Amino acid sequence: MPVCKKCGSSKNIKSGKVNDKQRYECKECGCHFMEGDARTNEKIKAKKALCVLLYSHLFFSYVSKDFQHASITCV
Repeated sequence: MPVCKKCGSSKNIKSGKVNDKQRYECKECGCHFMEGDARTNEKIKAKKALCVLLYSHLFFSYVSKDFQHASITCV
């Protein structure tokens, strides 16, 4: 039996099929997942971190223009 990708529990039930792959539902946390799913939390965390980094850089650039300072000095 596969383990939940979110909480690591092995208490899960079958929950249909998607594209001929078995889908499961975790009884502990309610997360739906498929066996052999290549997505991982590390990839999602990396994408979120990149978004925060890009957003914060844009914010500092905007603030530096208002105060007439170079964006490097604000970072």
